[in-house]
Amino acid sequence: MEFQIKKVEKGDIDTEELKKQIPGWCSLLKKSPDDERLRIIVASMFYFIDEKEKSLELLKNAPDNENMELKEITAIVMDLNYYNEALELFNEILDSDYNRNVLDLKVDCLFFLGKFEAVVKTADEYLEVFGNNLDVLTNKKAALKKLNRKNEAEEVNNIISNLNAVNKFAVYMPKDQTDEVIPDEIYESELEQCFNDLKYNPDDSTVLIAIATFLYNLDRRDESIEYLDKISDDADSVTINAKACMFMKLEKFPKALETLNKSLKKDKTNIITLISKSECLMELKKYEEVLVCADEGLEIDKTNIPLWKNKFCALIELDRLIEAKEVQDLIFDLEIANDKAEGSLKKAINRFYSMKHRECLNLCYDVLDADKDNEEAAILMMNAVYLLGDLTEAPKALYRALNCNNGEILTRN
Repeated sequence: MEFQIKKVEKGDIDTEELKKQIPGWCSLLKKSPDDERLRIIVASMFYFIDEKEKSLELLKNAPDNENMELKEITAIVMDLNYYNEALELFNEILDSDYNRNVLDLKVDCLFFLGKFEAVVKTADEYLEVFGNNLDVLTNKKAALKKLNRKNEAEEVNNIISNLNAVNKFAVYMPKDQTDEVIPDEIYESELEQCFNDLKYNPDDSTVLIAIATFLYNLDRRDESIEYLDKISDDADSVTINAKACMFMKLEKFPKALETLNKSLKKDKTNIITLISKSECLMELKKYEEVLVCADEGLEIDKTNIPLWKNKFCALIELDRLIEAKEVQDLIFDLEIANDKAEGSLKKAINRFYSMKHRECLNLCYDVLDADKDNEEAAILMMNAVYLLGDLTEAPKALYRALNCNNGEILTRN
């Protein structure tokens, strides 16, 4: 879970307004002392106005001292004098609920305690299980510096620099193409800078596409279209494709198609442009043209899955189901070649709902050969063998299920 105390910066809080509200919330808590959520809210209020002792008193005196959420908030509220106690709480929480947020906070806690070797060890544990995290990496780098392990610290710093570069790049992407949640204030700031840059070079296509993207991300759609129209047809193919992509996101599909066709006149072999064009034609319901476009791209790259998928969708819309089925099987085979477990699982699911349970079962075995703990495949396998009613196959399937996450799937089901 995301913790409200961890997520909100104190600078964002109107403490004077909060002080006015606290007596009313305290009154509610007196009437309902067993209300855990209410207790957390009041404790958080005291925390934000720097009355941590009152906050801790409320949390430690909670009727349900075993409540995990209360323990988490208590650990977060701990001040310098309480870090050892906070560390004990984090370890206790992690024993019962191993989650990324608590592990991240444990790294912070260890750093404040000056346990730098433990910081590095716990940070590595986090990074191995949950992947890169800037806070964790920053603490690891600082701990390595404290331990005078400068070369390792520099390696971590390179990872941080790369992540920052990726996060910066995310600012320039349409908001529905990135997992980053970027505040509007960032877009506004970048937009202002772009407008300044445009004063010196009003025809700069790179700046124009950036402005159009920021305006789109700020839901200023008409202005976004205005700046897209200013981009020259002589711009490079990357910018032209980005322009077409933005027109599609703005649901201006005829404009997008016109832009893509101009791009293809310069480079008929650009696969990215052909993929975008086939998608645009799908939106315009020009299914015969989708097939032509997809085939043009597949002559260049027969393994291009997005083009095959667009062709499959067009065949379905044209009610050419036999051809669609052939294309779908080809897509499954390409996905299996790219990733045996994921591709075989997709095909197995398809075969299950097509009532081809024997084929589904064999594909599930393929998935489990590549990923023995794939629970989705194990569940599908047991359902398939049950529907087959094959008593000779059942022991084999049961054995594979028992080897999936130590048989937990059978215990739960």
